[in-house]
Amino acid sequence: MQKINWFIGHMAKSLKQIQSEIKGIDLIIQVLDARAIQSSTNQELVNLAKDRILVNVALKSDLADLTDKKSNVYYFDVKQKNLSTEINKILKNALKSKIERYKAKGLVNPHFYVMIVGLPNIGKSSLINALAKKCRVQVENRPGVTRKVHLIKIDKNFSVYDTPGIFIKNIDSNQTGYILGLIGAIDEKVLPLMDVTEFATNYLFKHYEQQIRKYFSYDKEYNFFNFVNFVAQKNCFLLKKEELDLERTYKYLFKLYKENKIVKVDYEKEN
Repeated sequence: MQKINWFIGHMAKSLKQIQSEIKGIDLIIQVLDARAIQSSTNQELVNLAKDRILVNVALKSDLADLTDKKSNVYYFDVKQKNLSTEINKILKNALKSKIERYKAKGLVNPHFYVMIVGLPNIGKSSLINALAKKCRVQVENRPGVTRKVHLIKIDKNFSVYDTPGIFIKNIDSNQTGYILGLIGAIDEKVLPLMDVTEFATNYLFKHYEQQIRKYFSYDKEYNFFNFVNFVAQKNCFLLKKEELDLERTYKYLFKLYKENKIVKVDYEKEN
């Protein structure tokens, strides 16, 4: 198996930036992916919170199987209309004791500083734009777009620090790396494409068999390589002399899985 490591140069610099700003922060929002809560948690970023209030917000809930929600996580879709209002309520509730202390001193509308952290391409910038109710930061569907820490005023009560995505330094298993690739936190160019595709296909057949069979109209006994051959033939992915183009098939399947075209998924169901 190929070891996946994507902690590239600018991330170390960005981590130092985050550490230097943390002293003035009242609250930290860790942005997670609703399809893979545990895999998208960066414990190093969590540890930075120390005595700061930490709020876990899972985005892309519209793509996720939410049968088994985690109790310490708030789930959202960045496109939902009430997102800004709901997050504002969560922040004010988390900061309730601080707000009451300020009010006791006569400060009615205190201003708080929030830092938003998470993996690359996890949705931090999209969340900030939703909170600000306008496009304040660049958003692209690829990891590594945000490179510097930016301070953005959201409203009279909150300013937020948008931070670059910080990848996990040491991935504990190939499976975690594959999941991070499937949710878009890793540039797919560094992934072992066949291995990731095999993992995802096996996982969907194990936990969402009815949906994947229906999507592909596949009624044979499941075997990964037989399935890949079936998909290649069905889509006429061929090389010269009628040889199946398996590389193209892996790319096709990976794209379907990454974009959740088949089923809403939870990549961390227990075996």
